[in-house]
Amino acid sequence: MNRDDLNTAGVAPDSNVEGGTEAEQGHGASEQDILALETSIKGGNGPTLEAYNASEKLFILHTEGGMTAARACAEMGGIHFCNTGDTTYMSRFLTAVLKHGKNYVRQAALQKWMLDFFPVTITITEGTINITKDKLKAQKMWTDSVAMNALLDKACSTPFWEHAPDKEVVRFGKLDFYLAIKKTIEKFENEERYIASSDAAVTAIGEAKAWIDERFA
Repeated sequence: MNRDDLNTAGVAPDSNVEGGTEAEQGHGASEQDILALETSIKGGNGPTLEAYNASEKLFILHTEGGMTAARACAEMGGIHFCNTGDTTYMSRFLTAVLKHGKNYVRQAALQKWMLDFFPVTITITEGTINITKDKLKAQKMWTDSVAMNALLDKACSTPFWEHAPDKEVVRFGKLDFYLAIKKTIEKFENEERYIASSDAAVTAIGEAKAWIDERFA
């Protein structure tokens, strides 16, 4: 998404959408849609294929729409800051993410994206977000419009969540842990690039191997 896209797509920072209900404008499911889905899930002999198809379609529609909107909000916040020095849009979107998007939107990636590309500081105290500009760095940015535009282009070249992807959460059980130890021991034992630097290191490998062998006995 480039900066021109944000305006030509009809989502300029100061634009308002008028007319129609929220569902008709494509912003969300209507109460009737949600009630119908809930009824189909809970009632009768279980959900029908038709109900599942409708739910999947709704999920895809709103997930894709939400990602597009999230990226647009983040980038408009950055552009607005560079144009005016005002952090309102950035603060509003980060607040919305913390309140409404915590299960889907990468908060840490959004904050890192803001901090890496724009001269601001972020503080969060008891759920209240405060984003302030670094006056010296901001002034330096504004004195070089070419550099500032290049910065904006880079910031908007990829979605903020790809700038700093969250690490995947890995859940493990006891057996997973034991297998990981076993593989590590085998790696140190069998790979030529691992050379023990002392007798104590060799002894440690033997002790660890004996311990893990007992677990799998």
